[in-house]
Amino acid sequence: MATPNKSANPFYIANDDDLNDGWDDWGDDEEEQQSLVYNKYDQGKKAATPSKPVYQPPPVRKPPTPVQEESFSVPKFAKFALAGSLAVFLLLMMSGGNDNSDEGTESTDVNKGMAEVPNDDITHLVVLGERHSGVSLLESELKECYPNAQVSSSLQRVGLFFQDDPSSQKHNSVVVQLVLNPYDWLEQMRHNPLYMPEHEGEDGTPLPWDDFLMKEWTTHRPERDLKFEDSTGPVCQMGFRYEQVISCVEVEGTKNPIYELDEDESSFPSIMHLRSEKLMNHRATQDWETVKGHYIVDYDTLSAEYEGLLDKISAKTGWEHSCDTTKMFPTKRHRTSMTLEFVGHVNGNLDWELEQEFGFEMWSPVDAEINGVDMGSGEHGDDGLPFFQDLDADDDIDADEDDEAPDDDTDVDEDGTEDSDVDEDEAGDGDVDADADEDNDVDEDDEDETADSDGDEDEAGDADVDADEDTDVDEDEAGDA
Repeated sequence: MATPNKSANPFYIANDDDLNDGWDDWGDDEEEQQSLVYNKYDQGKKAATPSKPVYQPPPVRKPPTPVQEESFSVPKFAKFALAGSLAVFLLLMMSGGNDNSDEGTESTDVNKGMAEVPNDDITHLVVLGERHSGVSLLESELKECYPNAQVSSSLQRVGLFFQDDPSSQKHNSVVVQLVLNPYDWLEQMRHNPLYMPEHEGEDGTPLPWDDFLMKEWTTHRPERDLKFEDSTGPVCQMGFRYEQVISCVEVEGTKNPIYELDEDESSFPSIMHLRSEKLMNHRATQDWETVKGHYIVDYDTLSAEYEGLLDKISAKTGWEHSCDTTKMFPTKRHRTSMTLEFVGHVNGNLDWELEQEFGFEMWSPVDAEINGVDMGSGEHGDDGLPFFQDLDADDDIDADEDDEAPDDDTDVDEDGTEDSDVDEDEAGDGDVDADADEDNDVDEDDEDETADSDGDEDEAGDADVDADEDTDVDEDEAGDA
């Protein structure tokens, strides 16, 4: 029998001597049979036929890839952070260089055109002025120039009216007092009488200029006010006290009467007296503790002085304005209905010493003509202005029109004696009145000495010359013809 190991090894390669050996005795070796039978755990499965081993060549290895050098990359956020840091550093260096090299010079590039309010000490900008003085126009422009500031036309109350209580202010302000020349202002008020219905003509038409200028600044106190008669404090409209205004109770609309009273609770004799008091009252706010700056501006020259006004405000407050400084404000002239008689009355009754403090001068006849005033016709004095009756002063002007014959009128003196005025022709040329302002009146009463209303004694046969070198003024309310 052949060697079992050779026969049992399926991978044994027989030689020629063994070709005829082994197959006859294969089934006699129990170990060989046992190795080829089915496994007892694989019953029902056919045993795999052994296969000859196949030579597998070793895998061909690829040459190793040369290692590439990795470049260093910076994250994006780090790039932005680095760029920002460099920008901040450069800005700091540049700002530091400007401070050292430009000392004493104003920065015109930084914040140019920007409106800022860096001064915490001043927070309000207030425009004060009477009606028709241009207050609303200037207020609107200043609001655009300083949008971050508190710009208004009210201090204690609306700036059209008196301001009398400094303790009412809890913040610091700069005040701009806006004024208009008296001639245009009075005509504006006559044609647009806001809050003064007693100075309005019938059917809304303007009053004649003489009635308007001579009318007392008051109205009848309505019964609705009487319930506040004993009240104290600001119980009336606009925060007025009862003794400061008529009417106390507000009425809706511009016909609501707001007639302000004088400090002694009396009415002003005329609108011209109101103007003088209002100018002084608004100017007095410069002494208030909370008013840090006060500027008086003439509306007639506002367009030319607008840039200068903004410079003053910015210098006082530290604010930078953001508006066009070449602003043209509309005119407030109202001269189409103005007459020479109107100008003469204003010249003779307004407080011109006060007006000059605000920059206004009295118009001469030449000024009146240049400003488009109707020169009219009729008698005029040496000053070129027409004669007019000054009813506010209760004076009558005696103007004799007949140079050759004595007047037929009669003056009544204080003692009741009637004296006829006779104009003496001292020169003998028939010209009685050589000077219209120096009218020498001769009383025909040679027996009694009578006193004229101007305080000069008219002795018998003597010429009566007034102390003011003006015409003889008697107390005859009817006046000389």
